[in-house]
Amino acid sequence: MKIAKYDDNIVKAMDDKTMKEFLEDKKKKHFSSIPFKLNRLPANGWAVPFVTGHKYRIHWGDTALDFERMMFEQSEQWEEGDRTIEFVSNFTDKREEVTFKDGSGHVFKNQTYAMEQPQFM
Repeated sequence: MKIAKYDDNIVKAMDDKTMKEFLEDKKKKHFSSIPFKLNRLPANGWAVPFVTGHKYRIHWGDTALDFERMMFEQSEQWEEGDRTIEFVSNFTDKREEVTFKDGSGHVFKNQTYAMEQPQFM
């Protein structure tokens, strides 16, 4: 798994050429690599801590793997007042349907938040 900071203040500071180079960077020099955890808890996946209140661009493999099914689980340490985390990823294959569900089976539309946005004063 490859991951890069993608907060609005970073992305909006890029001109068109820099953004294109960032998105098309085949060597992923702007990305950090997270190794796949085979047969460990959690089994066959990535266990990655994220700082809340930020946006990340995620990417799998060197060839932009595109999964048919993917699941994110939040930590048991997540608290009601924690800020959201936003993920941006490539989507290169056509699908008849893209569905986002929470653990209870509730379906969310694409580009919505699975949790209510916290209110900050």
